[in-house]
Amino acid sequence: MKIEKVKFQGFGRLIDKTFTFHEGINLIEAKNEVGKSTLVQGIFALLYGEKKEGLKTKRTTNWYEKYKPWGATEQYGGEITYSIGSDKYCLYRNLLIHKDIEQLTHLTRGEDWTERFPMDKKKDRLILEKQLGLSGDLFRQITFFTTYSLVPAQKKDRTETRVLEKLRSLLKKGEEVDLTTVKKKLESEIQEIGVKKDARQKPYGKLYQEINELEKRCKELEIAYQQQKKEEARIIELARECEKLYEKQTKIEKQAQRLLEEVQHQKNQLEIEKLIIQEQALKERIEQAHQLIQKRDQLKREREENQPTEWISLEEVNELRLTLREYKEKQLSLNEQLQKIEKLAAEQEKYKERNDKLIAMKVEEPERMLSKLATYEKWEYKLFHHKQENEDNERTWIEKDMKLVQQLQQKEEKIRGQLDEKWAKIQTEDRGTDKWWALIAGTGLITVILYILAPWIWLVTGVFTVFCSYWLWRKKIHKDEERKKLMELQLALQNNQVEQKKIFYTWQVENFLDLLEKHTKIKKREQTLQGKQLIEEEMEQIRQEVKNWLSDYVDKVPVFDVDKWEQMIIRLKQQREEILQRLFDYQATLSFLQKQYEKEQTEYHDLGRTIAYYQNHYQTSDLHQIEKWFEQSERVRKLDLKIDELEEQIELFAYDLPDWEEELKISQKTRAELQAQWRSLGKENLEQRLLDLEKERQQVLKQFQEKEKEKANLEGQVEVLRQKTNLLPKLQTELKALKSEWESLHYKRAAMETALTVLDESVEEVQENIMPYLLSYATRWIYNITEGKYERIFMEPQEKEWKVVVPESNEQKPIEQLSTGTIDQIYFALRLAMLELYSEMTKTFLPIILDDSFVHFDYDRLQKTLQLLLQLAKSHQIILCTCQKRERELLDKLKANYHLIALQEL
Repeated sequence: MKIEKVKFQGFGRLIDKTFTFHEGINLIEAKNEVGKSTLVQGIFALLYGEKKEGLKTKRTTNWYEKYKPWGATEQYGGEITYSIGSDKYCLYRNLLIHKDIEQLTHLTRGEDWTERFPMDKKKDRLILEKQLGLSGDLFRQITFFTTYSLVPAQKKDRTETRVLEKLRSLLKKGEEVDLTTVKKKLESEIQEIGVKKDARQKPYGKLYQEINELEKRCKELEIAYQQQKKEEARIIELARECEKLYEKQTKIEKQAQRLLEEVQHQKNQLEIEKLIIQEQALKERIEQAHQLIQKRDQLKREREENQPTEWISLEEVNELRLTLREYKEKQLSLNEQLQKIEKLAAEQEKYKERNDKLIAMKVEEPERMLSKLATYEKWEYKLFHHKQENEDNERTWIEKDMKLVQQLQQKEEKIRGQLDEKWAKIQTEDRGTDKWWALIAGTGLITVILYILAPWIWLVTGVFTVFCSYWLWRKKIHKDEERKKLMELQLALQNNQVEQKKIFYTWQVENFLDLLEKHTKIKKREQTLQGKQLIEEEMEQIRQEVKNWLSDYVDKVPVFDVDKWEQMIIRLKQQREEILQRLFDYQATLSFLQKQYEKEQTEYHDLGRTIAYYQNHYQTSDLHQIEKWFEQSERVRKLDLKIDELEEQIELFAYDLPDWEEELKISQKTRAELQAQWRSLGKENLEQRLLDLEKERQQVLKQFQEKEKEKANLEGQVEVLRQKTNLLPKLQTELKALKSEWESLHYKRAAMETALTVLDESVEEVQENIMPYLLSYATRWIYNITEGKYERIFMEPQEKEWKVVVPESNEQKPIEQLSTGTIDQIYFALRLAMLELYSEMTKTFLPIILDDSFVHFDYDRLQKTLQLLLQLAKSHQIILCTCQKRERELLDKLKANYHLIALQEL
């Protein structure tokens, strides 16, 4: 497999970038943080996409958010052109997770092959997985070599084991069996079932807890069932006792009936009983009325005790709470902003002090110095070449510039005339505008008044107001256009003056008269025989002047060289512009912060005035006191409602109360008379017998009612217990089912744990079976990369420890005892051996991608490693990323063919 071209629409900082790769070694050279790792990650993303592998749901990988394009999120993706054998493909991907697109084109045949890779349940086509037989994780582990490839031992073992599993599968069956994936799935399912009994979030622990709770509930219901049986027996016993009491009561009532029949003639007794009932009813009504009055009086006293100093509503309390909280927050915000302003002002002053000389430099000084150096260079050319060409003739140049200045001055006079005309016109139009606005305001107010008082007349003033407003609006538009033209003329005048100044700076004069004088000097100098000497004197004067100027801004002025001095002046000019821009940024930020501070300060004062209003209104700023007044106000309002209800009830009784009291007195008087007549009849013994019988009947009735009440209570309790115990058979059935389900889960988990143990043994078998093949390749690579210092590598089965053999002494050394650089070389050799073995077994020669893998190698180790990579480049494409120049220098020294890609800062 070879990668031929990568085109990024957007990936991290790589926007609309294309990279071409060749066979053999492709050297990507760039500084750190320029985009090497982004390019490598982008290649992997375009090959395998943005989705995380091994999940049931669609989720993004860990790098997804990190490499979203800067400012162009919709362009996240690109296309990659690669070849597998003689077939050439182009794979396009849109990496946005919510609308991911992938399209595969077979460039050799010119066909769209996307539909040949149908989507799975997660809507993934798995194009590279099916073409190479490798998942994205395995492809990265085999082909990617980074600075951190020399990882801790646990991660090394895990990576090597997965690759060894694939190699063993290919050796035995010619197809892939990923034992690690199966192990992960088994471990995941065991974790889903649960291991501990007290883990309620897992099925195993959840069922165990449910069984315990259900057993406890069944025990409680069994106890309730026993209680139910006892109470049912007691109910039967009470029913028998009630039957006996009822018979006794019936017997007493019959005896009383006979006595009543004997005194039937005592009709007054009935009247007495009737009066007693009436008196009792009247007493109850009167008592009820007096109780209502007492309750009302008690509530009024309570209202007086809870009367607040100030009446406060809920809305006022909430508003005060919110105002106080905003006041404190605003106070803290103002303090923070003031600190920021002071800190920024101090930074600005320090920056001014550090660059005071460049800030004080006049804007025209660098141009003037550059002009002097240009003049120096021109005279130097004239002196040393002893000829005057037409384009270098100084007199011709000054005469051309004089004509140009004259034209510019004429144009300046014309522009100034237009400016005066426009300015006069704008001032004329401004006169009277305020009066028109006052007129519109007055007519507008009149229109509103007429609209309220006389609906039909307001149309006249309204139309006039609208017409005036439209006329003023048109006038404002015309005025804005005139002001725009005025600004354009001012800009043209400014540009004209700048052009004139440039010409004056070029000839080192202040005005046109000085330029004429300069022209006369040049003519005289050309005519005199001592022109050469004068030029040399002026050249020396220019050199000294520029040197003195430079010495003000640099610590050490270099030896005179026109080009160097020009570059130095240009750098000083650029530094001054950068400093002024920085000062402008400081000032803009300060201005913004000060405006924000003033705005929040205004809001802070407004909140303070609100708080002061409440303090003046309530004569306190204590929020707790105000809340206490609010609670008292609420209690008083509730008491008022209760008092109003009682007043309404008392009004209903108040009208009839005097009549009830009068009726009670009359009834008591009448009953007393009737009782006196009854006593006079001499029937005391009969009455006593009736009273005794009634007393006995009442006692029997009381016992009967108590038994009936006890029986009714027991029947209610039995009914409640019966409803509870009815669930007992169902719960026992559920308990049995839960125990069966828990045992099934227990057996299932045990089976999975057994399978996991068998798989662990299979992994060890993988290493034992594949290791001889791998070590034969690794021995050759280690021997070459260590220049024969170590030749053979093997692992002790009992100790699980890697060792190498020293050829000279045949000594066996554990890898952990070697130097860090040697361990890195040996691990790198093992990685190359696994890659070579995999490629030869699958007949697919994968590319090798190295991202700063040799940053810790010294010069000799790096040279030997590059020689080995040159051998490997005959069958594999190699993409070598580096932040140093050592690799390029060594490849040039080895006279190797390679393709250089130099990344520049974006």
